[in-house]
Formats: sequence, structure tokens, C-alpha cells
Amino acid sequence: ICIDGTHGLNNYNFQLFTILVLDESREGFPVCFMFTNRGNEAVISLLFEEVKKVCGLLKPKVFMSDMEETFYNAWEKVMGGADQQLFCAWHVLRAWLKNMKKISNKEKQQLTYKTLRVLMYEIQEEAFLSMLNTFMAKL
Repeated sequence: ICIDGTHGLNNYNFQLFTILVLDESREGFPVCFMFTNRGNEAVISLLFEEVKKVCGLLKPKVFMSDMEETFYNAWEKVMGGADQQLFCAWHVLRAWLKNMKKISNKEKQQLTYKTLRVLMYEIQEEAFLSMLNTFMAKL
């Protein structure tokens, strides 16, 4: 399950929330939409309650959202937990870029961001740890 919110689409402060699931090609497929002027946990819980009415109790292996806890807290409240909670790569990269400013040395900024991007997509634990240790030694 993946949920994403889109803000600033119009002058009325409406937000679009979309729930996606993986299709047979393992691509995100939108299955539910909600327009609302509020995106707090109570409203997101209402969305998940409606999904539960139609689909029953869902137990996904993975729940993916932005880096705020609102979505996952609402999901846990309505459906229970998922095996894993992941953050959307786009939001993670954006947070890293924002925090790169804390590194004063521009070369270290570039090296850090480049290395983090590589580490983010490494799926082998040993390779990840090896690259991480090598990177940390360079700092």
C-alpha cells in the first residue's frame, strides 16, 4: 500500500490523496482517491475506514508514504500495522537535499548526497554496510 498527498492544486486549499497498490508489473496503480480541505490523522482515518468497508481488513507487507507519521498512524488505527513501513524515495531525497546545507564543505556535500543515493538503492546488506563503512572512513 502506498499513499500520497498532493497539495496546492488550486486556490481552494483542497488536497488530493491517492492510494496505490502494485499491479502485476510491480508498478504503482491508483485504486482510491480523496479530495479534502484537511489532511490530518482523523480525516485520513476516515479514508481508510471507507477502504476497509469495501475491501475488508488489509494486512500489507509494506506501507509506503511520505516521512510524516500521519498516514501510518491512521493506517495502524484502522487496519493494524504493516510488516514494513517505508518512506517514499522522493521525500527522502528531498529531506537529504534540505539537510545538505548543514555540511559547509561543498565537495563533502556532493560526495555525501551521491553516496546516500547509492546506499538508498542497495538491497544487499553486506554490500550496503561495506559501502557505508568506506564512506564513513572518507569523512
